[in-house]
Amino acid sequence: MANAKLLHWHAGSAQSVIEHCGVVAKTLISSSMDLGLGPALDYVPHLARQVFYRYEAFRWSKAAYDPFAEHYHLMFSDWGALIERQSATIAALIEGALGGSRDLRILDTACGIGTQTLGLAAQGYLVTGCDISTAALKRAHREAAARNLHLHLSPADMRKLTSLPESGFDVAVCLGNSVCALDSFDDLVLAFSEIQRNLRRGGLFIVGVRDYRRAMMERPLKIDPPMLRWDAGKSRTVHQLWLWTDETRYTAHVYIDAEGDHHHFSARCRAVLPQELTNALQVAGFVDISWLPEDAAALKNSVYETGFDQLMATARAPEF
Repeated sequence: MANAKLLHWHAGSAQSVIEHCGVVAKTLISSSMDLGLGPALDYVPHLARQVFYRYEAFRWSKAAYDPFAEHYHLMFSDWGALIERQSATIAALIEGALGGSRDLRILDTACGIGTQTLGLAAQGYLVTGCDISTAALKRAHREAAARNLHLHLSPADMRKLTSLPESGFDVAVCLGNSVCALDSFDDLVLAFSEIQRNLRRGGLFIVGVRDYRRAMMERPLKIDPPMLRWDAGKSRTVHQLWLWTDETRYTAHVYIDAEGDHHHFSARCRAVLPQELTNALQVAGFVDISWLPEDAAALKNSVYETGFDQLMATARAPEF
């Protein structure tokens, strides 16, 4: 818990100046290269390197997801149907843990354009969504208005949720493989500590991560075959290419071709395995950590039959 508190302090005090420190670290690295001092990072203090890496991850996250906001739904054959399927699955998990009340307050910690947020609001829950991408939040707000849904939306990095207008949520979710945007184990702990701090005592946390075990064996290159979609008789192809930069980090390239309308987006990601995620939850103070079964046959209404291509875990904030 002491480590979690220290990391929480670090997030609260450093995040507001992270871009300035990152620029300084980047300047130091560039200067060492200009002076011909050899491998640049060897001449930058460890702390400056860590700040630089975090700055780059922060910059890449926002730069990647802002332009993607208007086209993210095109990755799915039927985004609206996906919203409904996923919200039904999440609602079933919530009901199993906390009962069937729809007066529960839910925090979606990386809501994006609203894939989970919209569906949970349609289920009748009181939903607050936050995201680092302001463009994604604007899209989520527009989608909510089109569906006559009321959402609280707030720009926030899940590693620093102090800007949220309220806390004490009954449930928090972090789905859609959002944890892949967190660049280190420390960042996982920072995010989970913030989420735990914003839950009520005994509150429920639902988190999902892509199953990277096979993908990590396909390094340094992973190519998903193109997927053909149809929209009102018009064709749309979507495929991804992953370029691995080390054992856990990769750049994901997404290509969308809709009747000659081409889109290409890229984002830096980090593969997180279930054991690392479990360890981060424990360090952040969560208890009763449980992974949902992977074998669909083991559970009649398994989550893996309902549109989630990710492993999912539940955890509880402590009661004391």
